[in-house]
Parts: sequence; C-alpha cells; structure tokens
Amino acid sequence: MRIALAVVTSVMFAAVPAGAQDDGLRYIASNKEGLSGFPLWTNRVAFNTCIRALTRGGTPQDVRMFCEEGFSGIKPKVGTVTSGVQVELLDSQEYGDMAHIRVFGGPLKGETGCIAATGLTRIKQE
Repeated sequence: MRIALAVVTSVMFAAVPAGAQDDGLRYIASNKEGLSGFPLWTNRVAFNTCIRALTRGGTPQDVRMFCEEGFSGIKPKVGTVTSGVQVELLDSQEYGDMAHIRVFGGPLKGETGCIAATGLTRIKQE
C-alpha cells in the first residue's frame, strides 16, 4: 500500500515541471481607483450585461436592475471583496479577462464568482 501511494505521488509531481506548481492562492489587490476592493460578479455574463446597461445609455432603472438588483431571482453582483482578502483562483478558461475565484475571508467567505483579473495579486497587501 505504501509503495503504491509513493508511486502515485511521484507520478503526480513528475507530471508538473519544477517551479510550475501553482497553488492558485491569490489576494485581492489594492484598487487603483481608491475603492475598498473589487466587485465579485455572479458570472461574466452578469458583468457584461451591467457594462452594456451603463455604456449604452440605459435608464437608471435598467442600470439598477442589470447591475444591482438582478432579475429572475439572480443577483448580478455578489458583493465587494476587500483588498488583502485571500482567494483561490479557480478554472478561468471561460472568463477571459475576468478570473473565477472562491473567497476565503471577509463577509463573502465561501462565495464564488468572477472578478477583474487585474484585481488579483500573489503578494498579500496590508
């Protein structure tokens, strides 16, 4: 049993080039616009829909519905993840310039969603 476990473990680590292992842990960066963090969106579609409402001259009601309140029981924005909070980077292939994350701290602990990829850093910020 120990030999089989050692072989499986060796094969797992051999499949990943040295130095290429990434634990996926990141931190929310300081927001360059002076805000306390970055919005966590339900998904990329919710983010894009909000942006369209903002940039295409949507009414204040449209902006509120597509950016804050949502519809069909789905809120577009989960909340705001504050700077310095640790998150896990999940598979982000479908998210483009957004990153799919799981939040490890603060009021949104345990939540998942997407955030601007520029809002993530490997360095913990105070």
